[in-house]
Amino acid sequence: DGEHVGRSEQGLPRHVPGTGSVGGWDFFGPERIVTRSTVAEVFELDGERALDVYARYLGDFAKELPGSGLLFPLAVQAHKQGPISVRTLLAIDESAGSMRFAGDIPTGSIVRLMRTTTDKLIDGAAQAAELAHEGLDNGSAALTLCISCIGRRAVMRSRVEEEIAAQRGDIENLHCQKVIALDKKPSRDIDGEVQVAQVLPDESALALSTLNSVLGQQS
Repeated sequence: DGEHVGRSEQGLPRHVPGTGSVGGWDFFGPERIVTRSTVAEVFELDGERALDVYARYLGDFAKELPGSGLLFPLAVQAHKQGPISVRTLLAIDESAGSMRFAGDIPTGSIVRLMRTTTDKLIDGAAQAAELAHEGLDNGSAALTLCISCIGRRAVMRSRVEEEIAAQRGDIENLHCQKVIALDKKPSRDIDGEVQVAQVLPDESALALSTLNSVLGQQS
């Protein structure tokens, strides 16, 4: 009822989040159909050994698999008009010609390779912050939660902290009291303003291939 609008069941102020998610990854190569898979392990793409298809598009990077697979995740759709999920490569089985990903890829899925650059990832982080800011009613936030992943870190290397720096303008405009960045590995504070927490298990972090900004607003 009207008496309880904006308050939680415990009578505390309810937090209304604004959210934004932008990856910064580009597609390359043709779409493929997963013709055989088991949960997160893909055995065939268009009837051909999945690892052979994947390696063919990686060129010299194929020699560094599975590590180089972090740079080339798969975009996955259940059907043509369906939402896109991103799956990062975890391991390969050369004898079976299969690949294991951080997340399920059902048989019949549509998949396509992805790649990116550091600058595109930084731009994606900034766009995610803008989207989250636009989702707030009064433009102020008590908390900013930034979620990244090991795939982005593999591309950005020493520039990984620029993701947070790219969001600084939106965060400052929100008069945010606390900023927490979640990543696979803790990093140093940026100007003493950002607390970086190591709270995700390895495979959960691997499965997150977008940077999400969640801005909690007090109503």
